[in-house]
Amino acid sequence: MSSNQKNLIHTDTIIWSNDTAYDAQILSHAACSIHTPTPGEHLEASAATAVIDDDLRKLDDEIVSVQSYLDQVQAWRRETQRARTCFHSVSAPIRRLPDDVLREIFQWCCSLKSRQTMRLKESPWTLSMVCRRWRFLAVSLPTLWTSISISTQRGRRPLHLAAILRTYLERSGVAPLDITHHCPVDSDIFSTLFAQIHRWRNIDLLLTAKRWAILDSFHGHLPVLRSIFIRYLGMMRDNQVMHAFSSAPRLTTVVLDTDTPSLVRLPGQIESLNIVCPIYQAYQTLQWSQSLSKLELCIEPEDVPAQLASGSPLLSLPRLVSLRVEADDRIPDFLHLPTLEDLRIRSISGLNNLGPQCRSLILISDCPLLSLKLDQVKISEDDLTQILASTPRLRTLNISWAGLLLSTFRTLTYRSGTSQCLVPHLEEISIHDRAADKNRRHVLDFVESRVVKSPGILDAEWPPIASLKTVKITIYVPGLSDVDIKERVKRMKEEYNFSVEFL
Repeated sequence: MSSNQKNLIHTDTIIWSNDTAYDAQILSHAACSIHTPTPGEHLEASAATAVIDDDLRKLDDEIVSVQSYLDQVQAWRRETQRARTCFHSVSAPIRRLPDDVLREIFQWCCSLKSRQTMRLKESPWTLSMVCRRWRFLAVSLPTLWTSISISTQRGRRPLHLAAILRTYLERSGVAPLDITHHCPVDSDIFSTLFAQIHRWRNIDLLLTAKRWAILDSFHGHLPVLRSIFIRYLGMMRDNQVMHAFSSAPRLTTVVLDTDTPSLVRLPGQIESLNIVCPIYQAYQTLQWSQSLSKLELCIEPEDVPAQLASGSPLLSLPRLVSLRVEADDRIPDFLHLPTLEDLRIRSISGLNNLGPQCRSLILISDCPLLSLKLDQVKISEDDLTQILASTPRLRTLNISWAGLLLSTFRTLTYRSGTSQCLVPHLEEISIHDRAADKNRRHVLDFVESRVVKSPGILDAEWPPIASLKTVKITIYVPGLSDVDIKERVKRMKEEYNFSVEFL
């Protein structure tokens, strides 16, 4: 601290500076008065002003000196903090991890991404920007660069994207590739990917006519191909058959979103198939699918050809375990499914072809069905009775349709007027019903009388299902506001092994 700082003292009335005192109150009174100062007062004020000016200059110099010293200290602190950070990072536990552990962490980091976008601000690029060691490990690990995604993205110039793609292909070496190509604009990028077709492992492609022709020109061997997802833009010609995937010994999962999936020749060992097409094309495609264990069909409406409508021969799928069907007007009733365990049928417009005349009832009776879900399928009580009678091993039943609440409980234990249970092994039942009766109390009374007051789910006039463990009833009724109804629903949820929901 300087001498000026030591001699400078502030009080309420006096300012002392350089051992010279000035009465602040007297000076303030003199400055505010309007009398003419005497010659002595004028000289005294001028001398005081000169001294104060000199003090102000010294204080300004002191401030500059202190500020310079403060800046220097702050700079020293920043350097010290930087040194501490460096020494702390050197002793960080991650620096002691061996290379193989770091590579495994890098693999997990890239696998956690829900979608590979090839952006420079995402992994694996960011992993190579941490330090020299991480960059060497990331660049030298081919499996980090095997997920390639090409899509329509703003700000992506074709030349820039092509350069990024070349980097991925170079750094991935000879490792199998997982490719997603959703860009509808034809470019040389697909040709670059096609040159690596022998490395394709999982592919999701949006095909144009040009890309279809490029793929059709390939007739070689695909040793590592496991799954394909193909969507085709445009209409195919009848003679436009593609054999590119016919020689893929490891291919097991196929998704085809085309008008004519039968034109894609696939090997016979396919285990999972998902197709979106008219029903006749589904029939044509499934003729070679004897090894399927899982099948998903989305049937598009069309005029059914005469050769299928007149009674086509049944197609047997001896290994099929799971079947999911989404249709508007007709389900595939031409299948023989001796090993089917899980059947799910969903209708958008409320298809109504599960009645006694439907061949599906005959087919279901020949399979060990364990799980059945009918979503928005228009079905009568008699038809439901026939379906349940043909599935005695059923364990899970899920039905969603208006007015089926009463019918379902009546048919569960009905067999030709006797009390014999149709589904003695049923463990879980879920009913979603848009109640035709909008009287909430009436619906709740029914639920309590049929479900709550019985050891099983039925009242005394029907025997309970001893195997039943879970019951969930969802009823859509407007304006649920009665307090007593809410309390009754809450009590049933707490006291019984099922839930009743009013939405």
